[in-house]
Amino acid sequence: MVESAQLLEELAVFSDLGVDPPSIFESGVDYLVRMIRLGRATTLRFEARGDGPVTETVDDVTINHASYRALLASERFGQLRQWADVQAAVLERAGQEKPLIQLQGYVASIKSVTGTDALDDLLASKPGPAGRLVDVMLIDGPAGIGKTFLIEALAYRRARSFMQYQRPLVLHVQSRGRILTFLQDLIAFSLQRLRLSVTFDQLPILVRHGLVTLAIDGFDELGDPNGYANAWAQVDELLQQVRGGTMILAGRESFIGRDRLFAKLNSLDAERQVVDSLTLRLPDVGSARDWLRRQGWSDDLFELLSEFFVEGSYALRPFFLSKIADADLAGAVANNEFGPTLSFLVNAMVERERDKFHAQVEAAMDVDERDEFIRRFLSEVAREMAENQTEALDETTIRWLAESVVDEGVPEEVSRLLQNRALAMVFLTVDERRGYLRFAHGQFQNYFLANATISAVADGELPKFVRRNILGTDFLAAFSDATQDVFDREPGVMPAFVSHATEHLARYPHVDRGPRNLAAVLIACLPLAEVLPDLSLIGRDVDEAVVRGWAAPVTIRNTDINQLDIRGSSVEAVVFEGGSVGGVLMDSLSRVSPTLKPAYVQVETPAGKVDLFTGDMRDLWLSARGGEGAVVEDAVMDQIDRDHELVRLLDKVLRYRGYWLREHSDAITERLTGHPLWPDLLDILRRHDLVREEVRASSGQAATFVHLKRPQALLAYLDDPSLTDDPSIRAFGGELRQLTGEVKAPG
Repeated sequence: MVESAQLLEELAVFSDLGVDPPSIFESGVDYLVRMIRLGRATTLRFEARGDGPVTETVDDVTINHASYRALLASERFGQLRQWADVQAAVLERAGQEKPLIQLQGYVASIKSVTGTDALDDLLASKPGPAGRLVDVMLIDGPAGIGKTFLIEALAYRRARSFMQYQRPLVLHVQSRGRILTFLQDLIAFSLQRLRLSVTFDQLPILVRHGLVTLAIDGFDELGDPNGYANAWAQVDELLQQVRGGTMILAGRESFIGRDRLFAKLNSLDAERQVVDSLTLRLPDVGSARDWLRRQGWSDDLFELLSEFFVEGSYALRPFFLSKIADADLAGAVANNEFGPTLSFLVNAMVERERDKFHAQVEAAMDVDERDEFIRRFLSEVAREMAENQTEALDETTIRWLAESVVDEGVPEEVSRLLQNRALAMVFLTVDERRGYLRFAHGQFQNYFLANATISAVADGELPKFVRRNILGTDFLAAFSDATQDVFDREPGVMPAFVSHATEHLARYPHVDRGPRNLAAVLIACLPLAEVLPDLSLIGRDVDEAVVRGWAAPVTIRNTDINQLDIRGSSVEAVVFEGGSVGGVLMDSLSRVSPTLKPAYVQVETPAGKVDLFTGDMRDLWLSARGGEGAVVEDAVMDQIDRDHELVRLLDKVLRYRGYWLREHSDAITERLTGHPLWPDLLDILRRHDLVREEVRASSGQAATFVHLKRPQALLAYLDDPSLTDDPSIRAFGGELRQLTGEVKAPG
């Protein structure tokens, strides 16, 4: 039975404004409701007080509905048939049928899910208490893993098959780069872009009755200048409004978790509500190779890029695979010289893009000038979006930004050609709003925003978005990649960036997020600290920090860090003096300093699942990876002496973020390839076929490029040799132990 008060409250939001509100009275065992809907006097009879059929009478015309739920879905109320038709058309135009490798993941309750169909069936059929469907589904994973695509694909599948299966439609709500004020605003925008007549206050009723599933994508981006308290509070309130329905919350794996959800959301009750989680994982190497073959890849191309595709590689992220499926682009990536995998992809795309300009542009600007135009233009686009907290800009603004980065000496006609070309850049794509463009992926946006940040601060400026926005871990990871890329292209920029950032920190008042964000980006620079002598951090507060690669020796004094992400990285040489670290996100390849003493650790497993440890388990994890109390077991026959200079050099080289290591090319690589033990290390790697070398023309001279094969497998061996079964890795390890004098006699 539906309570009369609830019925009246829900129907009131469907009543016309400026008229008498709905009224309700009992007629035997039925409810009668009178209201004005769409300008017409409407009488609703709810048989058995809401548990039976509903009769709708409008101007003496009677329409029978099987239930109250059916009434809400009908053409005069929720208009779900129209919703499904519109949403299917919009998402089909947005490219939902373009090829993408099938997504895979683990659901906490049933272990594995493959593809959108499986998630659809799970949400539709998994019973909760008293037969209800799942109340909250968490979807987590790193940037580029396919969270947004999965939700859009689910929404498209539900809309297209709505009349056949009548499963709840999906409303996809995204942050779109905006600081959160009211969650209802984002919901209203999502409804508006579909041009639906349903309003934001009607939506919770449709969700509550199982007609619509609400999916909030990028929840970890919905912060305000004071953090996430407002976001958690609004989701908590929304959950109370939709109780009995289904919600999807998607975000990065370190932010969203079942335990954290119950801790932050008072409206959740573990005994009465079902909260499940889907952790998306990287495709395996075999699936990626099979998928790329179906996209037209040749065996020769696989041979060129074979070292990209190893278990756990960034290159296995669906975002990267979807771009590199273009064989021409893949060839450009294979020939690129520097940078981490994201930089590889961006640089290859820039190289292709700079050759697509009008002949008149090519006559007026050489290759380097066109390259600089592309990078400066896209950095300004990313900055403009960040400054205005949006993920899309109108074409007029895009043209103006292109014009603003054109050098003064360029002829006006060439400038107009550049403005036209800017609208068709491969990094940008058409937005849902007519006449607007956005980045083709958030990874591109983060990368170019990182470049804009470095450039602005190096010039002595502190941009508004640095002072106001939350710089999350996805941005900081891209920023770390960008620092190395910028250093390779313009070695003088990064020292200027660190110098000015440090100056800003010294005199900047603690009135906004500026100091926290500056401290976070300086921590992201730790892998360059050996060539950035001014890099230091004293007496700061940091929300989230990311280190990628091998962090050089630096002392961080009296600094409080809420969460430090060191997955796949080493902070073994960093000294944490005073201050505190709330949590450390790490994996089996992470190495820590004895001075790093967090309150808890989050450990990411190879499957992508994140486990939280405190107390003794935390201490065991830290001590096993260099933390306080680390010991060397004499009984372990295979133990590697990690303090030996040759092993330390190997660890640094394996954590180098670039694909190619060009010998003696700059200050960073010189500290590796110029090391006295580098020839010895290279000889061992050659003997065990663990290195690839090429001689290429670079900057007009022949240069040797080196790539270490299977770096993650080698790092895993250094961490615990006893867990490695691979014969070639173990043979390499045996010779390494002989060279470092660590062979132990039996018994």
